[in-house]
Amino acid sequence: MKVRDKFGKEEDDSKKIKFIDNPNEIKMSAVILKLAEPYLRVFAGNEARVRTIISLTTTVWNMGFLSEEEQDDFIEKLVDKIFPQEYDAQGVAEMLSMLYDLKERKENLFPNIKVVILGHDLRMDNNNIHLDISSAPSKKKD
Repeated sequence: MKVRDKFGKEEDDSKKIKFIDNPNEIKMSAVILKLAEPYLRVFAGNEARVRTIISLTTTVWNMGFLSEEEQDDFIEKLVDKIFPQEYDAQGVAEMLSMLYDLKERKENLFPNIKVVILGHDLRMDNNNIHLDISSAPSKKKD
């Protein structure tokens, strides 16, 4: 919707672009919220935590398109980037546990959805989460 609105305001050939609704009827926002659900319940009302959970969930979603080796390398780099050298091992362990849990939930709940998440927009009012996901079909061959 946001993309469509922005294109409509431009003074160029963008008005010639035809937007279609999601042909697969897959609402990626609902998919991501379902994956993150156990963590969102725990941290409901804490906007900073909810934002972090949604970001990690979308990261894990896209990570699923990498090989196992690439996933391990990616996680290692992610941990190095997020946590300083002297960081508490328990914090690292908790984040790794969450990442691997989200990865397993994705594989179990949505093994056949081959969509890459390009970005997301998260808004919260009170305890309500409004999530918009922009995505595209994956070009990865199985």
